[in-house]
Amino acid sequence: MRRSRRPPNLASKIPARLDEVLVTSKLRSRRRRPNLEDENAALRRLARVMAETPERLVDTLPDIALELCEAGSAGLSVLETLPSGDEVFRWTNLVGALSPFVGGVTSKEESASCTTTERNSPQLFLYPARYFRYAKKLEPAVVEALVLPVRMGHKDRCVIWIVSHLPSVHFDAEDVRIMTALADFTSSGLRLLRSRDQNTPGRLTSSDEPGVAPKSRRLTTPPPGGYGS
Repeated sequence: MRRSRRPPNLASKIPARLDEVLVTSKLRSRRRRPNLEDENAALRRLARVMAETPERLVDTLPDIALELCEAGSAGLSVLETLPSGDEVFRWTNLVGALSPFVGGVTSKEESASCTTTERNSPQLFLYPARYFRYAKKLEPAVVEALVLPVRMGHKDRCVIWIVSHLPSVHFDAEDVRIMTALADFTSSGLRLLRSRDQNTPGRLTSSDEPGVAPKSRRLTTPPPGGYGS
């Protein structure tokens, strides 16, 4: 059962500490009964996409996460290095209320994605804007964020995440289980795309200009002729 609770003092001008917004331990006490029917339908959908149009797999994953976890937004963030040498996490794939922010970047050292990849395990954040400055600019505001690392090798850093925008929606251990399965699918999908890209350079970028970072870098491989409307 997803229960509402009294929010922290959001009007305080004193920034919160990381340990005040990082509430992963709460997941152990939050449980609900699995909806196996919906989950099995989602896995069948993923299997179909992977078999028929694997280039659409990464876009399909956030959609399914949004539905199964009752999230307000879902997405994928990938670590990349800008021409300036700065490392950032780029929001490559987004669905839900935050979809207008697709292509945006956050500094590696000041992001929930970095905290998650460094700990190499699922992390739950409560009102992250109290600590992460970039989150203050997000509308609608994020109440909770569940972030999971996607394992793509020793050098690659990527996370899949869901967020709630309503105080009445809280993530639990079941969401972690579902998102872990989706993270595994994400890893398989990205490895498949990377293997295909070895024979078709530049498929994962939206710009072929050397030294220019793309504004939006969706992790998807368009089929010949591109996508329809």
